[in-house]
Amino acid sequence: MSTRLLARLSTPPRPTLHLVCFPAAGSTSAFFGPWVAHLPPTCAMFVAANPGTLPGNSYDGDLMGLAGAVADAVASLPNRPVVLFGHSMGATVAFEVARRIEKRGKPSVSAVYASGSRPPSLRGEGGVHRFTDAEMWTELSRLNGIATEEREDGVVRERAESIRADFRTIETYRAEHESAIQAPITALIGNSDSEVTAPEAERWREHTRSTFALRVFNGGHFYLRGKESALLDLMLSASGDGFMP
Repeated sequence: MSTRLLARLSTPPRPTLHLVCFPAAGSTSAFFGPWVAHLPPTCAMFVAANPGTLPGNSYDGDLMGLAGAVADAVASLPNRPVVLFGHSMGATVAFEVARRIEKRGKPSVSAVYASGSRPPSLRGEGGVHRFTDAEMWTELSRLNGIATEEREDGVVRERAESIRADFRTIETYRAEHESAIQAPITALIGNSDSEVTAPEAERWREHTRSTFALRVFNGGHFYLRGKESALLDLMLSASGDGFMP
């Protein structure tokens, strides 16, 4: 497994399930740190890297290449069922990773959770990667995608190029024709998300040959902050892996 591509956040001795999470553009594995305390002892958790966090922006503008590399890394893990959770940009990466894992035939993808994202069929080219630095900070602040302390001490500004690489990767992505997976998909959104509406999220249904569900939470684009227990309860109960409150 490439440690550059998958960060291991929990290391239970005998996991029966692997949860692989995919962060939003400009985010890192640290975003999912609070989830670890709520994991059952049977679940190992990993977070996939975004393009901007990799040396030399290895997959800058190449979401398909990134998805293939992450799928290879997941396949190198011990053979356990996998649940994929992606937020915003991460939802699309999770979906493309699922497609590639299914082509391999293992491990088994139990479910894909697409959070705060329009489906691949509705993605059009965005322009954030062409914004000035000041415009990009404004956009990230509008989405509540960066912590207050980062705005104040300049951490985000120091990561300008890596954040821009992430946005370029998702904003230039184009789905392949008739792309769908065998695993069930659940779309998750906040009821005041400015980036995706319920009717748009509903169209994730077109990308699975299995069951589909839409869950709506209170909040905006980053509704998931503070809802770690509820989200893990939803995902791990559905997978049959159990939940530790």
